[in-house]
Amino acid sequence: DEAEAELVKLRQESEASDGDEQWRQRLCAVDATFIFEKQDEGYEAETKEAWERCLARYPARALVVSEAVAFFESQGESERSVEILRRAVDKAPQAPAFKIALAQAYAARGMDTEAEQLLVEAAQIPGRVSAARVLLQFYDSRGRFDEAISLAEQVLEKTPRPSPTERLFYADLLIRGGRYDAAKSAIAQIDEPESEALLEGRLLIETGRPREALERLDE
Repeated sequence: DEAEAELVKLRQESEASDGDEQWRQRLCAVDATFIFEKQDEGYEAETKEAWERCLARYPARALVVSEAVAFFESQGESERSVEILRRAVDKAPQAPAFKIALAQAYAARGMDTEAEQLLVEAAQIPGRVSAARVLLQFYDSRGRFDEAISLAEQVLEKTPRPSPTERLFYADLLIRGGRYDAAKSAIAQIDEPESEALLEGRLLIETGRPREALERLDE
């Protein structure tokens, strides 16, 4: 059909020219996706072959890696997805996105030690505060409050203007971590009366003062 003819034309032009490499990797991904969506006979095997060709050429390109991982996951080949991510990390060790994706895959398999190591490495890449936030969530979800609080403080220090959500999360983390005095100070810095009242109420409950908590929430 017309779409396939256009794709063939683009593919031929790409191979015959010294064009933009980023454009070529996109075309490679589009090619594999087109084969899958067309669903001709044997399309699943052909799609796998197409993605393998893309990965052989672009093993550490975000677009190709993310789309290939999604495809193999959809086919129930999660181990192949992990292999793809491992190779991407090896090829591009300074790309935090690959480390984070691989860490999440490890965590889903109960490999917390390996996942944490990757997240720590990603968080140490200069200028990558977003990776530190993922590590923070990792610690928080496992009840490792001391590490979570320490990292949250580092993130806040590196953030010129912390958002209300970040301040709320930090105060909540302090409460759950039993750092009540620090939580009281953090709550005082929140410029949202309703959220401040809610957190103060929680803090009063945690410190054994439920009656005062109810009064605070009723204000």
